[in-house]
Amino acid sequence: MSPSEGKPISLSFESSSSAKAQFRLTVDSQSSMKEVFVVDGNYKLVAKGAGRVEEVLPEGRYQIRTRGGDAISDQWVDLKEDKTIQIDNEEALPASSGPVDLVRWPDDLLKRIFEFGFGAQAIILIRDDEQHLRDNSRVSLSGINLDRKRSTKLVLNDRHIIVLRFDNLKPGTYRLRVGSKKYSPVEMTVFVTSTHQTQIFLERGPVRRLQGEERVPNLRSAGISIVNSNDDIHTIRKNWQLTELAKSSLASTRSVVPMEEMRMFVYQKFQCPMVGLLGALQIMRCLRTGSLEPSSELAELMPIIIRNLSDLLPGNSDVLALDLAYNNNANHTFRNPPMIWDSWNFFAANATQKMV
Repeated sequence: MSPSEGKPISLSFESSSSAKAQFRLTVDSQSSMKEVFVVDGNYKLVAKGAGRVEEVLPEGRYQIRTRGGDAISDQWVDLKEDKTIQIDNEEALPASSGPVDLVRWPDDLLKRIFEFGFGAQAIILIRDDEQHLRDNSRVSLSGINLDRKRSTKLVLNDRHIIVLRFDNLKPGTYRLRVGSKKYSPVEMTVFVTSTHQTQIFLERGPVRRLQGEERVPNLRSAGISIVNSNDDIHTIRKNWQLTELAKSSLASTRSVVPMEEMRMFVYQKFQCPMVGLLGALQIMRCLRTGSLEPSSELAELMPIIIRNLSDLLPGNSDVLALDLAYNNNANHTFRNPPMIWDSWNFFAANATQKMV
């Protein structure tokens, strides 16, 4: 037996002089609509955020990825000191016939639009940037043809607008059908309430068929807003912008969304129910992807948000789908399809689980 057998062995280590220094990396995409990802040299995700990321990282080479909707850009950075990177801010909002550009219109034109549409449960604004005055399109709501006598056409700086109004509609879901003599009709779901005005924005564009080309309203880029028509123009402008921002946020498939942005959407639901609905769907998506903790303020408010939306939009299929997504024990009968794609996904996922 050796003298050292059975005795503890002590080991000592000297601190490594090769430990890497730490530096602060800040990446600013200049838009909360964009996601920012930071990946290290071993292709490990070390930081992510919405719009902006600030992280202390070891010296090394990192990949910076930004994503806005379907657009992705990458760049590499050597981190040897504190560094701030600003990403060129490209247009964050996708093209839409919605009211984003209408906010730049003069008040006198908007007053004419709203004076014509005041008191109607729904109005449709059709624009045509190519100055085609002839309108062969056919527009109807669930088979109720528009009365062209109640329509007017406005022209401002080479932009042509047709404004149409609907009266005496019962609250509920309608199908907006658009077609022409040559173009077979397509349709989408819209919702009408008794307390707010549904505003539908359409853009006419070329459609090519064997018979030739014709300009008809395009439902794929439609913008829908549900607002209080008694509000002043400046308030309606703000609600238009929020609706398009919420719509773009949902369409961008972001996995990280600023808390203050979602809070702004859902808190606006009483003035503009469409904004609240889009914001609630964004919260539900974030809960499902894990980017929002179930213990967070907005997650805990979801039952109240859903209840308020149900009061504002009674029987709305999107709200029913939202309730199904949040509460698996909910049992609803769907008589009409939802308006929003995320609502379809929630409905389909819940129906599949119940069938299984």
